[in-house]
Amino acid sequence: MESVGVWARIVGAIDNQPTVGYSTHVRIATLGRFFILLSAPTLGYLVDQGAKGSDISLVGGISFLIIFFMILLFYKVGYSYFGKVYAFFNKGPEPQVPDKVLLTGKTLDRKFLLMSILSFVFTASGLIVVNILASINPDMRAMIVQLSALITALGTLIHIFYIDPKLSHSADNDTNQLIVYVQLFLIARLSMSVVIFLIFLFLSTIIE
Repeated sequence: MESVGVWARIVGAIDNQPTVGYSTHVRIATLGRFFILLSAPTLGYLVDQGAKGSDISLVGGISFLIIFFMILLFYKVGYSYFGKVYAFFNKGPEPQVPDKVLLTGKTLDRKFLLMSILSFVFTASGLIVVNILASINPDMRAMIVQLSALITALGTLIHIFYIDPKLSHSADNDTNQLIVYVQLFLIARLSMSVVIFLIFLFLSTIIE
């Protein structure tokens, strides 16, 4: 939901309301984080009931496979409908959704892409990783599970201090650059969803 909600930045900028676009993104992302909070005690319960590390790894793999297909579906199909989503959240008229800007070597900001990858890896995989470790070492599971806050905090810091200012500045000054950043943001998440899915799938075959 955080990945989908980032399009609100573009719609808000096109509608000359970049702050409203930012607010819409935050609201949609917060809904997604609410479901993450629901999943945390569920994973903890599985670990307490003796679930193996391979089981938790498989849960992680399936999760990231679903994330990949949902982001891909929206990126290919749902983008043109996002004006309706934006209007729903803001109880206003449906703004026009601009065309995507073609990504080229000149528009490719490799540092932004790399930071988006790092942020996503830390924030998205931390909860699964610590529960895998907790299932392997159940005697230390309380301490290990607390590490999830530290891992996700690293990704959050990267997002808040690097990615978000880039998105906000371009929303205020250059809509085309904003569209490029949003596409790079999603490409980072699409590519890493596949990589993390394969890693967790591999771990499910080798961890007891």
